[in-house]
Amino acid sequence: MEMISVLGIGLIGAVLIILIKQYRPEYTILLSAVTAGALFLIALVWLVPLFGSLGRIAEEIYGISEPMKVVLKCLGVCYLTELGSALCKESGQTAISSKIELCGRILILTLSLPLVETFLGLIKELIRG
Repeated sequence: MEMISVLGIGLIGAVLIILIKQYRPEYTILLSAVTAGALFLIALVWLVPLFGSLGRIAEEIYGISEPMKVVLKCLGVCYLTELGSALCKESGQTAISSKIELCGRILILTLSLPLVETFLGLIKELIRG
């Protein structure tokens, strides 16, 4: 049932974009962004319980959920970066799109640095014995 609403929003957005493009092409990117934003919000609503379950599973298995939090933050950054980049590419702004992707990569690297430090510390301990 939920997928029907996603298909409905996507198809209505696509049809409106096609119709509006004939008369006011400057509004098509705005309508595309609104449609993509609505679909992204629906996806986030679906992902919230999944992230909660993954966090609980990670706590039970590993005793800590910090690595899982970092992974989930990076996943969120990836999705938002891809959405913003795709919208810019669709509007013909490839330079802005590439800068959004660059910023997303830098943010992911920054978020993952604590995990890299922990991993390197474990390697040091294993080498020392």
